[in-house]
Amino acid sequence: MDLIRDDDENNSISANPPEGYVEPGWPALYSALHQDPQYLYQPYAIWRFTLYWTLLFYGFVFLVTGLLLLLNFTKRHPRLALLSFALWILSSLLLGLISSTIVAYALAALYNAAFLRMSTWVPPLWGAVQVLLLIFSAAANVPFFTG
Repeated sequence: MDLIRDDDENNSISANPPEGYVEPGWPALYSALHQDPQYLYQPYAIWRFTLYWTLLFYGFVFLVTGLLLLLNFTKRHPRLALLSFALWILSSLLLGLISSTIVAYALAALYNAAFLRMSTWVPPLWGAVQVLLLIFSAAANVPFFTG
């Protein structure tokens, strides 16, 4: 008895992509009004897209804050400022890798368990959610914001 169906009326999938499926290239964002939707099926593809988007968002936020760190501490301790900047960027990459891996495989498990197709718009949204969560949790620890 096969309970897993993959037809156009049901919009559900099994863990395997349909025949003829070609994995979209990154970033693969599409306009819903002008293009056909693109989907991700395999956990590795979901992880890869989520990793790229998370690193892109984390990279921007950490680069801006790292440049502020560099500008503030360069006058007093130039070598220490460069080392701090390098460690700051390295920590952002490590944090992005860890958080995107957790989120991506949780999303892949959820979508595959529910037999759903994942739009290529989901990974950038979750990358943005991770960055916003990081910013809000950091702002909660700054005395200026605690009132």
